[in-house]
Amino acid sequence: GPISVFPNPAKDFTMLSVPSDLENVTFKLIDFIGRNVYQGSFDSPSMNKVNLSSYHSGIYLAMIETKGLRQTVKLIID
Repeated sequence: GPISVFPNPAKDFTMLSVPSDLENVTFKLIDFIGRNVYQGSFDSPSMNKVNLSSYHSGIYLAMIETKGLRQTVKLIID
């Protein structure tokens, strides 16, 4: 998709690379049993850092939404 999530696998943080024509981007992190463990929004495009240091290792779903676009990425936290 147009939005990149890296590094993946991640350890203490992950970055969202958002194209400059997108704004009001919402980022949710869903754990393996479906709980929403993080939600944030970004107004500025380009690079946005998400701190993951307080999350347990495992597989999460990163859900990214903006004007009519929804993208889901499997994010592994080491």
